[in-house]
Amino acid sequence: MSLYENVKETDRRLITIFDAHSRSKAREQLWMIREAGLVEEYDLEGLSEELREATKPWL
Repeated sequence: MSLYENVKETDRRLITIFDAHSRSKAREQLWMIREAGLVEEYDLEGLSEELREATKPWL
């Protein structure tokens, strides 16, 4: 994959994660943020255990 293609793919992923802000998509967005490694577990300590478990990355 060329550098240009890599940057374009990364941009596409970030747009998907951060584009639509709504409560109905919040859980899905948090899962994608966690899956992409953009947040640390420490940052999630204020969230409920249920939400942390529901958005746990599949990796």
